[in-house]
Amino acid sequence: MKGRFEIPVRKRTIYILITIWLIVAAIDSGFRPIAMLTGSWTTSTSTRYGFSIDHPKWWKARQYNGYKNDDTIVYIISSEFNPGFSGIEISRKAAANSTIWDVAEWGSILRQRGGVKLHKGISGFTQGPLQVVEFDGHTVLRRTFKADGLTNEDIYISRTEDMIIITLRTSNKQYEEYLDEFTQIWTSFTPLK
Repeated sequence: MKGRFEIPVRKRTIYILITIWLIVAAIDSGFRPIAMLTGSWTTSTSTRYGFSIDHPKWWKARQYNGYKNDDTIVYIISSEFNPGFSGIEISRKAAANSTIWDVAEWGSILRQRGGVKLHKGISGFTQGPLQVVEFDGHTVLRRTFKADGLTNEDIYISRTEDMIIITLRTSNKQYEEYLDEFTQIWTSFTPLK
């Protein structure tokens, strides 16, 4: 005997398929990543490189001593759930008393030599203008690079003993979708005492 509110199997299957289709359509159409909506963030710390940084809890954060033949890459934060989002990469280079302008010059060199090895040697990045950004009493530089359907957004940070570049790597299509998360991530970058 069927209950008063029991949905027949065929209708239930149709409802499930429609729900799945709506979820896929929302994600494909640029639905905001859920981490910003839920506040599900965590902090990862690298004592080796002297910093901590926040990121969505279910993204993977891994420390490296170089990655794919690029010895400057020390940390990668990525999500396996979105094929158009490559991740956030932190590059580091030892340099005593560097300025943010030194870091920006180093960032331009990295892009000129092929966009770092993560994009398999894609050349021809078009570089946008440098922007001076003030946050929490610190000054950093910001620049966007574009090539072959990809966008890299670099944040240049100088510290007493090294230079740091935090890079958002994504497709042109999804670049705008990740700017809020990227801003929250790079502004959480904290040197260890």
